[in-house]
Amino acid sequence: MISLPTFLALGLPPTLALGTNKVVGISTAIASSACYGASRSINWKVVIPTACFGVMASAIGAFTATVTDPTVLRPIILIGLFLVATYLLFKNRFGLQERPKKLHHPFWGILLGVGVGFYDGFFGPGTGTFLMMAFVGLFGEELLRASANSRLINFATNLGALMLFASRGQVHFSYALPGAIAAFVGGLCGATWAIRKGSKAIRPVFIIAVWALMIKLVWDLWK
Repeated sequence: MISLPTFLALGLPPTLALGTNKVVGISTAIASSACYGASRSINWKVVIPTACFGVMASAIGAFTATVTDPTVLRPIILIGLFLVATYLLFKNRFGLQERPKKLHHPFWGILLGVGVGFYDGFFGPGTGTFLMMAFVGLFGEELLRASANSRLINFATNLGALMLFASRGQVHFSYALPGAIAAFVGGLCGATWAIRKGSKAIRPVFIIAVWALMIKLVWDLWK
């Protein structure tokens, strides 16, 4: 939502901006995953298979991005975000407490890893938000645990995409490294705040992030 448009504004070509942005994404994910792991908020039974397949799918998505215009996904993502944002406004208890798990079989975690992993490699913005929605809506997690699970999987998908982009020379390290340092500090601060405040504090930030991403995509689509 922030770093990718920034890299584009700095004049990087779309594919180079996507690859550079993965370095920042990994830095944030490492910092926040360390905090969440220490707090024992991660559901490892779901996260491990989802992350493994997410790595492979994100590499495939990144390769596709190097040969395809990624803007073809924006109208589809915009419609999906609008539906989700509207749902959240009327679902006051969304993610505030754990519910009976709707999906039990590991297949659904693998399917989530493949779908979100490919999207993250191909385009990227909103991946963490989509993962959180999946863990709350499909697996019945409360927002704190959903956030913890999402960060670790997001690290895996960023890693898979970064390896592909780097192998094709699509990373601008002069921009990526300062951004990664700042993102690491931000990830530590954000995860620490979320663990201390809990799901009730995460929910308004989560909703704002969904609407902000939707508005950003509308702006990019119509400008």
